[in-house]
Amino acid sequence: MSAAVRSKPTRKTRAARRAPPARGHEAETRESNVRERFDRLADSVLMTEPETAQVVGYSANTLKFWRLHGVNKGPPSVKMPGTDCVRYRTSAVRAWLATIPE
Repeated sequence: MSAAVRSKPTRKTRAARRAPPARGHEAETRESNVRERFDRLADSVLMTEPETAQVVGYSANTLKFWRLHGVNKGPPSVKMPGTDCVRYRTSAVRAWLATIPE
């Protein structure tokens, strides 16, 4: 007896259906808007990890890796009491950005 070979039906994954990321002028405009808003923020404002990632130019995963593994490469973070939330103080991000050579 020979078994019939069945092929699995292909299905579209979420990544295949996702729209491509913005490129060109739209991405540049969005990045400049984030930086302009950052320049106007008060020093005591706490930013989320994705917001900080947009400002500093690294991914949120990179900031998280630096924070969790004690690499001490990223800006100092603040853990919110009673939660798992992490925030970055605007003044600390500005000071950290000033230490990076351009």
